[in-house]
Amino acid sequence: SPPPPSAPVAADLDEVQGLLMRGERESAVSEALSQGNYALALVVASMCDRTTYKIAARRFADEALPMGSPLHTAALLFSNNLAAEGEFWHEEEVYKNLEVTWREQLTSIMSNQTPGWEKIVLALGDRLLQLHQIHAAHVCYLVSISSFGPPSDDATRLVLLGCDHHPHQNRMLMTPESLAGFRRTEAFEWARRRGNRKTIIPSLQPFKLRYAELLADFGYEVSAREYLMSVRSCLGLGGPHSDHHRGRGGAG
Repeated sequence: SPPPPSAPVAADLDEVQGLLMRGERESAVSEALSQGNYALALVVASMCDRTTYKIAARRFADEALPMGSPLHTAALLFSNNLAAEGEFWHEEEVYKNLEVTWREQLTSIMSNQTPGWEKIVLALGDRLLQLHQIHAAHVCYLVSISSFGPPSDDATRLVLLGCDHHPHQNRMLMTPESLAGFRRTEAFEWARRRGNRKTIIPSLQPFKLRYAELLADFGYEVSAREYLMSVRSCLGLGGPHSDHHRGRGGAG
């Protein structure tokens, strides 16, 4: 961590004071920053234009706080120094070990929400996905209120929770990973329907039919029929239904 700032020298303060007396506030900010007097720089910058304040806040965050820490992220967030596109998450020299620190980063953002925080969290999820941290990425997608979608859509981020939906075997529920992801997504839909029976995940319904097909192939016809009725219920087609999405049979 950086050493504690030393007390400002009187001569240095005189220089800043002289600039302020001439009305050169931006120059006063630069001078205070060059002296490492971040508190004074931020006070003066608060009376300048937005760009000057952002520059001062960025210098303070980068020079006085541990780079890439949740505290550093929060400081940049407060000063509007985090671009919504989230390219900063790719700065490996700053955000090291994101695979380990993503929880703290997410907590820092969620506990201090500013306009546009959803896009920043979404970008964090995209970066984690690039790092092959699927579970972590999907947590970010969920809290940023991303929508579930079909695997055929290239823009889809969420299909089966905790599962990479790109491999064909996963799309066909032919791997333990995809089966676990199917059950997680099914449980998520069930929980949402407990609060609002009209809430469904449309892209999950074809997977339920696929799972029913697998159950029937293994001889669990009763469980397969329950899934078919569940799909009918979710789609509002009437008839007998089951809201429990049990999926218990031997294939579970």
